[in-house]
Amino acid sequence: MNDAELARLTRQLADIDMPAEPASWLLSPGVVMAAVVVLAIVLSSAQIIGRRRPRRKTASPRSSRHQLLEKLSQLEADWQSGRIDDQIAAFRLATLIRQTLHLNQLTAEPPADFPLDEAVWRALYLHLHRLRYRADKAETLDSGLFRQIRAIIEEASQW
Repeated sequence: MNDAELARLTRQLADIDMPAEPASWLLSPGVVMAAVVVLAIVLSSAQIIGRRRPRRKTASPRSSRHQLLEKLSQLEADWQSGRIDDQIAAFRLATLIRQTLHLNQLTAEPPADFPLDEAVWRALYLHLHRLRYRADKAETLDSGLFRQIRAIIEEASQW
């Protein structure tokens, strides 16, 4: 490129304006301090509002027991009417026991501090296990299991 071409290109580019520099006032100490003060006000007011808002009451053992017994009664009614089969009922009964005793998993060993005979617990667990994970339909659910679980719910409410 020779000097004449460079001069011509420079004249063509002469009317192009460079963009303005970014605003540096956003990072000035005054703006940063104002942002910190506003953030502190917002957080403190949120904390004050949170303290004034009534906390959600936890369910009392009596209402919890009542809800569990209602679930058990509904489950028994569904099973007796034929809306659910033995296997589904067994899964739901196992879940109900876990909720009652606050267990993560139902195991053959009874909960350590729950006053229930180990042989009774193991028989209940094995019966539910066979109903839930059966290959054949030889074992069936009976209403005595519902009575037994109702007794566990009653006992757990006094536990």
